[in-house]
Amino acid sequence: MLKCIRRVYLQTVRERGSAADAITGAAAKLVSELTRIAKNAPDVTDRKKSISSDSPVLRMQAPGGGTMLAIKPAHLTRLAGGNVSEKVLAAHLEQMGVLIPGTPGHRTRQVAVPGSRSRHRYYCLRLQAK
Repeated sequence: MLKCIRRVYLQTVRERGSAADAITGAAAKLVSELTRIAKNAPDVTDRKKSISSDSPVLRMQAPGGGTMLAIKPAHLTRLAGGNVSEKVLAAHLEQMGVLIPGTPGHRTRQVAVPGSRSRHRYYCLRLQAK
């Protein structure tokens, strides 16, 4: 009986995979979906338009040129599948060169939304990785 329980336990552990595999998979899924997400995101480059500050994803100019997506922290994990913590996912995206870091010590950046007086913190992702 104990041999049977041990065999089932070892088989389950092998099939489950490691936490690193889950993080890598979630990051890969998010990076592959960035262009589709960008098509549906409102563009903030035109400052004359008023955009809702409740929008979870915004498309805008990156600081070094090019285009970036600003994603609210609560929405980041939903886009990646929901199995990984947003902070762990952000750290992995930063290592990949996709995440644009904020001020020293922060992975989020403050973004001013046209039509809103307040600034909100967003994870900013490059559409083209370095």
